[in-house]
This record gives sequence, structure tokens and C-alpha cells, in this order.
Amino acid sequence: MTKKTYPRILPLMLGIIWVIFAIWYFIKDDQVGGFIWLITSLAWFINALRPVKNN
Repeated sequence: MTKKTYPRILPLMLGIIWVIFAIWYFIKDDQVGGFIWLITSLAWFINALRPVKNN
């Protein structure tokens, strides 16, 4: 595993976990909690998909 791909894999995995938590909160009938988890998971996905600048 190279250093260029590593920073993208971890946020992507965390983003998937966050989405699972968000769905779980929606099932539990906690829309506010689910919405907060969904926003944070979006932040993780944006962080994962953003190009890494390595000189």
C-alpha cells in the first residue's frame, strides 16, 4: 500500500461506517441524530474523494 492511496482508503471506510450509523439512527426514529451522522459521513466522503497533493 502506497502513501498516495492510504489517506483515501481510511476516510472512505469511516464514511461507510458513518452511513450505517445514520441509517440505524433513522430506524430508531431519531431523525436529528441520523441527519447529523449523514452530514459527518458526507464530510468523510468528500475528504476521501478529494485529490491528495503530494510533492
